[in-house]
Amino acid sequence: MKTIQIFGDSVLKGVMYDETAQKYKLCKNKIQVPGLDVRNNSKMGATITDGLHMIEKRLDECGPDTLAVIELGGNDCNYRWDEISARPDDHHECTVEPEPFTRQLKTAVHTLQKTGATVALCSLVPLYAPKFMNWISRGLSYENILHWLGDVDHLFRWQDHYSTLVVETANQTGCQVLDLRSSFLQHGYGEWLCADGIHPTQAGHEKIHNTLESLLVQAGV
Repeated sequence: MKTIQIFGDSVLKGVMYDETAQKYKLCKNKIQVPGLDVRNNSKMGATITDGLHMIEKRLDECGPDTLAVIELGGNDCNYRWDEISARPDDHHECTVEPEPFTRQLKTAVHTLQKTGATVALCSLVPLYAPKFMNWISRGLSYENILHWLGDVDHLFRWQDHYSTLVVETANQTGCQVLDLRSSFLQHGYGEWLCADGIHPTQAGHEKIHNTLESLLVQAGV
């Protein structure tokens, strides 16, 4: 293995929220694996549809000496919270519903496998529901969004469903699983997430990078 190609969203891009400056920025460290060329193609806001476009652009760089890491799903399961706030009794669909998400994820995996690349899928870093609920309801109706959700923890369960879909897809397609989620799901894990409840803090990113690098070594990269 000589090259690691990462296709992810803002989590593996290293995005964090600076509360003092009230804006997003990149964390200080980068994902590194000694002796390997790590190429991080991650993009803030990326969905599986964006991931397929990323892969197509880098496909000629992938081959038998490549480990392709896919970390997507967090944006796919998100909703238009302004629309839910305005019409809490209506039916609303997330950005990419479970069936097309799974279908496109399998397409991404098979596309990379055809190059001879080894593919690994990342479970989703968990969101912290209390923080995320406060974040998505800013300037909107907290009560209406809660009415639609039923309970705040539904936010966690829905994202967890997408993480399960990722793991199931990995098992069905012969991919390795890089289980970032389990490394976070400990008491007080919300402290590793920024005010928005979904982007890791600097310490959270360091935990992700250390976990990912350790998993890659265990995987024999």
